Amino acid sequence: MSVSSFSIPNLWTRPHGHLHQERLRREATEISRSHALPVSPEQWRERAAQLRTALHEKLLITHRLKQDLDVRIHGEIRLDGYKIQRLSFASAPEIRVTANLYIPNGSGPFPAVLNMHGHWPQGKIAARVQARGHVLAKNGIVTLTVDVAGAGERASQERPWKYHGAALAAQLYLFGDSLLGLQVRDNMCAVDVLQSLPFVNAQKIGATGASGGGNQTMWLSALDERIQAAVPVVSVGSFEAYVTRCNCVCETLPGGLPLMDEWGLLGIMAPRPLLILNALHDEPAFGYEPMSYTCRQLEEIYTMLGARHHFDSRLFDMKHGYWEQPLQAMLAWMLHWLKGESFTSPTVLPTWSPIPENDLLCYAEGEKPKSTNYAANRKTLAAQVVRKKPDRNTLVEITGWKFDETMTPKWTRKQTFSDGSHIGSILSPRAIEMPVYATGDLGIAHEIRLFLSPHGKKTTFIEKQLQKTCDAGIIGLAADLPATGELAWENAPVGEARLHDSSRACLWLGYTLVGEWAECIAAICAAVHQESPRAHIEIIAEAETSFAALIALALKPNSLITITEINAPKSLEDKCDESLAWFVPGFLQWGDLDALRAALNAEKQRKNKQV
Repeated sequence: MSVSSFSIPNLWTRPHGHLHQERLRREATEISRSHALPVSPEQWRERAAQLRTALHEKLLITHRLKQDLDVRIHGEIRLDGYKIQRLSFASAPEIRVTANLYIPNGSGPFPAVLNMHGHWPQGKIAARVQARGHVLAKNGIVTLTVDVAGAGERASQERPWKYHGAALAAQLYLFGDSLLGLQVRDNMCAVDVLQSLPFVNAQKIGATGASGGGNQTMWLSALDERIQAAVPVVSVGSFEAYVTRCNCVCETLPGGLPLMDEWGLLGIMAPRPLLILNALHDEPAFGYEPMSYTCRQLEEIYTMLGARHHFDSRLFDMKHGYWEQPLQAMLAWMLHWLKGESFTSPTVLPTWSPIPENDLLCYAEGEKPKSTNYAANRKTLAAQVVRKKPDRNTLVEITGWKFDETMTPKWTRKQTFSDGSHIGSILSPRAIEMPVYATGDLGIAHEIRLFLSPHGKKTTFIEKQLQKTCDAGIIGLAADLPATGELAWENAPVGEARLHDSSRACLWLGYTLVGEWAECIAAICAAVHQESPRAHIEIIAEAETSFAALIALALKPNSLITITEINAPKSLEDKCDESLAWFVPGFLQWGDLDALRAALNAEKQRKNKQV
């Protein structure tokens, strides 16, 4: 058959990305419901200990070595009643944290608060982040405000400041690490710094932050018992609600939801004092319903432990941010639990003026050491990776591969066109209808080319290739994998990263988007072989779909199937891509793309010897 041009038809009259999105949400709900509240204090203490141990392992806290903090003072600013020191410290070999330390006048010892910023690209020096340091110091509380890895003076470049999440953060997954884990480890070292200061009461340390900083507050306070009072702001929802909704990679724990929901994490902190502050007009992930659900569970835990008065939550009529109302509530909470002051009257905020951002930088332009550079930090962490021998079981585990060998996926036709081409669907192993277009009758085909793209089947690349395939007398197929084409449900990239929320949702649930694609590719090939058992299938896959195709054939070998990779990297070692689908947790511990390719070649050689 020869045709003049292709315009691939749609299976449906409107997009059906909701099929994938809703399935992910159903999975999240089912997993969340499986987590039951404890029935006794003893049961909860046992569960909390198990969670703490598991999280210390997952976040590599158990591998945190005793570190020379090497605290350095880079200068100070004297103000009315307090001063600000520009300082830095080592959190690990070749990793340095930049910070500002707000110190009240006097000899102390003062209580202290670790202040963590959220997604302010300029980090600790942003006026809204500064506010907490000024207000707390004026009330006799030392405040250490740190730059998170990838932001402020710890960015991969000096100005303009950039968002530290998305693909920049996800690269750490490949090495079996995470930005979430790095943040917790850095912040634990920040607590070490506070405890080392002679003017700080080491037994009276609190933690606070907003948005991503509130998330850091949650994780640090749960996993570090030195935190005696915590106030996470505009960050508490539920892990279930994070699935398919707004959530940063720096707030994402792969396999997190099967382990616990958010109340389980925060419950580890009980009975230490915890105040949750949220905004009424916020993103659904941190909205009233998920926050209320989490808080109800926490009330039960604190009540069970005889510490109901140690827990409180409030919802302010405001937008996302650390505004005056939460700042006032946080100050009152810290003054009560860290200084022993009364709750009887609202705390009045002192007046303060923001310091020009440049005055709070530790290093002059061009003088930052390599150890503060996030790109250099990633390489440092990557060099520490313990490589493992590539094996099938580990690949199944890290990708979340789920394929029922007894299933017989079949092609369901919707419409056949006058030229013999047809459009239909194939049911994926996770029960999603995948639109598939074929240029001719599969039953009589001896050679078939399957075209895949992370942008879906209706791309210029695929349409041109189908034209050439038909002109050569070969049957061509094009399919939409979940979250692509007619199954796409993300409206725009996040931090320039495509497939951000779909990839992140799968990670929360314990598998990967590229692993799901691999299952789908195997199902499509199995459906084709139902029609034509001896047909040779050449998979022509673009970019990250080539990664999925390699995984599919590594886990379900078939001598009748080959792969041609288009725009695929040789290695994922230095991958900093616009798509989150590449970043499979632990993949570079398992091997690399060459290990997948070698596995396919070995299988091909084995089959040839049998023949």
